Order: sequence, then C-alpha cells, then structure tokens
Amino acid sequence: MLSVIIATYNQENYVLDTLNSMLKSDVHDVELIVTDDCSTDRTPEVVEAWIDKNGHRFANAKLVKGSKNVGIVGNHRKGIAASKGSLLKGLAGDDWFLPGAIDVIKKYDGIKNTIFCSDVVEVNELTDKKRIRKNDQRLFMPMTSSERANLLAGVGCMILAPGAFYSRDVWEDSADLLCGIKHIEDYYLWFCSAKKGKQFVEVGFSSVCYRVHGNNICAPKFKKLSITQRDFLKDEMVVNIQISRDAEVSLLAKYSAMVRFVSGFVFSKSYDYVGRSVAMWLLRVIRLADPIYFKNAIIKVGERILNL
Repeated sequence: MLSVIIATYNQENYVLDTLNSMLKSDVHDVELIVTDDCSTDRTPEVVEAWIDKNGHRFANAKLVKGSKNVGIVGNHRKGIAASKGSLLKGLAGDDWFLPGAIDVIKKYDGIKNTIFCSDVVEVNELTDKKRIRKNDQRLFMPMTSSERANLLAGVGCMILAPGAFYSRDVWEDSADLLCGIKHIEDYYLWFCSAKKGKQFVEVGFSSVCYRVHGNNICAPKFKKLSITQRDFLKDEMVVNIQISRDAEVSLLAKYSAMVRFVSGFVFSKSYDYVGRSVAMWLLRVIRLADPIYFKNAIIKVGERILNL
C-alpha cells in the first residue's frame, strides 16, 4: 500500500489545494496521514473538516497532531510512524499532486531498497512563472554504492525532494542517522541510503507542483530570514560537517562539503541587503575554488548556451 504523508505547519491558506489534488487520482487503496507541527493558525481545523468529508475515499485517513513543534524531520517521522504502507510519499502542505500522479506512483509499490525520483513542476507565486525541474541525471548512471555516495557528498543534494518517494526500508535503515537534524529530511537520507547500496531510479514523469512563495523555508536570497529559515541554514551546515567527517568520503568530496559549510556560515551571518549582497559574491569566489562546483558551473553554462 502507498502511504502519503503530508506535513503541515501554518498552511491553512494552502493545504486544501494539497488535499484536493489527491482526489484527482484513484485513492481507495491509499493511506493518507496528515501531520501537524503545532500550527498557530487554523490548519488542523481545515484538515479535520476535509478528512471528515473525504476520508471514506481512502484506505485510511487521519490527522496526527503533536504536543510541541519538532520541525520538518520530526513531523515527517511522526507521520511515517503512524503509517502502514510499504511505499512512502512525503509532501509539504503547500505543494500539490498533479492529476493522475498517485496512480503512477502506486505502480512502484512492492519494490524494495529503492528511491524513486520524479520531475517537479515549480510554480513561483513571486514571479508568476512556471517551469519543469528535473533531477540531476548523473545520479542514475551505473556506479557502485561508494561512487554514488561520493557523488552526492561532492555535488550536494541532486534529488528534488518534492518529487521523491521510496520503499519503507529506505527510511527504516537510515532514519536514526537524522538525529540532530531538524529541517532537512532529504539530502542526508539520500547520502546514507547510497552508502547502504539503495537504488536510485528515475521514473520519468512529473508528479508534484512545488509552490514557491514568501514563506518557504528555503528563503529567497535577499529576504530577511526567519528563525526557522536560520535553523534550516544551521541544519545544512550540520549535514555538510557530518559528510566531511565520514570515513568513506573521498578527500575531494570532503573538501566540497567543507566549502558548502563555509558558504552557509558566511550567508547565515549576513543580516541586511548590503551584507548579503557582499556575502553572495564572497560565496561565489569561495565556491569557484571547489573543483566539483566549478565543473557543475561549466556544465550549467553549456546547457544554457545549447538552449538559446
């Protein structure tokens, strides 16, 4: 069975779009678990009313509330603990499924030791633009588990988390390693899964619309950061430190992880527009000293030239 875990926090203006999008697929054999991280708005009431009306269409549907705010990882962990499915799909309470996406995702139920990666449609409410984002294709090339782990360690997060779903064993085999990380449930999980020999499969379709708005935890570069967004930056630094200390990571990948740590540190210490502008240029200079980052920059420039 497929378990969809929708993690919410103060998303009363968005969560109905998320929930209603599930009804555009066959969901009779799908479990829906909505977790709320102590929202201070009406998100829980909105979700409860919706489940009362539509819950009968699912194999199981419920809202799981918390007694204290635990962040994205804890909220996601809470939802998985309450679920029973062998295939897990997480989604934020401000994103939504494309029509028919759940029908396609369900077809992968029963395959173990695998992370499935779909494309994502990014809907930017700040610019009124829409684009299809794809996962980094290098991750799906034939390679050993060590090579894949080092690729992730050197390049960074190569998977679009909103479009990813995975067999339950992926979470169970690495979830304990996320201790101390509050808001990043994806990158370190992918890295640890690669080390353990899990498979990464591109499924070749767009499953989710990712909404960009003013309150995303991944903040716009020049916006004043909230406490949660600063905590997210700290988590990024923690993850990169952990990767740089991993005995199985190559020296070049360790160097790249440390460069990302320094970049995050400089950025997090910049509090106004001028300071952040200076910091961004400093980060670019620092990161150009990283061979892996420089190679990626050249590849992106080449892709843009070809697409002109």
